[in-house]
Amino acid sequence: MGIRDSKLVKSAWKNKNYIIQTDDSVNTKKCAIYFSSNAIYYPDTEDAFFERIIKRDSYEWYGKRVSDASKHIFVRDVFKCWYVKGINEEYCDIFKLTDFLKKETEGYDVVTIGSSAGAYAAIICGSLLHSKMVYAFNPQIKLDNLKSQYSLLANLYGGANDINNFIDSNVEYFYFFSCKSIQDIEQRSYLGQYNNMHVISFNTSRHGIPFLTVVLQKIFSLSSTRLVSFSYRVHNPFIFSLRLVGIRKCILGLYHQYKSKRITNLKF
Repeated sequence: MGIRDSKLVKSAWKNKNYIIQTDDSVNTKKCAIYFSSNAIYYPDTEDAFFERIIKRDSYEWYGKRVSDASKHIFVRDVFKCWYVKGINEEYCDIFKLTDFLKKETEGYDVVTIGSSAGAYAAIICGSLLHSKMVYAFNPQIKLDNLKSQYSLLANLYGGANDINNFIDSNVEYFYFFSCKSIQDIEQRSYLGQYNNMHVISFNTSRHGIPFLTVVLQKIFSLSSTRLVSFSYRVHNPFIFSLRLVGIRKCILGLYHQYKSKRITNLKF
């Protein structure tokens, strides 16, 4: 029996699987939506699921927020189905999820964020929400090309098998790409040509976030013009990190990532 058929996971599907928080100290009308990846629990065992989802109630990105956002929405897909089936019994497909997010972000400038499967959802939902910016770290592009028993979902739910079906010409997309990762090279090849899809490449085989995670908040604070300037060359991940946050933060970042045993090469 697969983990997605587990009674424990099915029970968790009845929960909200989202957190909404506001920060009154931030004087903006900006909302950041964070989509957890399939690494929200790993490996695919009930023990791992219980530890991360039930006991710790984990959401990816919870500690790595957009500093100038006054509202934060964290979501997770406990079935690990690229959000095609939504997040819970009520918001049970990616379009119902988007409708919910649209109501929650009314009157806000929206940015969406995700890595891998979370990036896939960030692009689709960010497009449907007409977000100002999407930060996508090594997203999947076409689900029906994944070597997974769950890829059958790709042809369901109104074309949600391919992000090319959703790209909005008015949204700025920043696609952080690991150009030595076989799985990410394959997915990158499925992406169409768009003037507003800015691919920022890194000389690494690491899937997910291709540089030190300590750099993320700096990335979120940069202007779109500065981010676009990064798309003209391939970056060394450590040198890129060093230039943005300095040696002290890089060393601390390396230490904390090692200590937490962060999963950076999870296969989809």
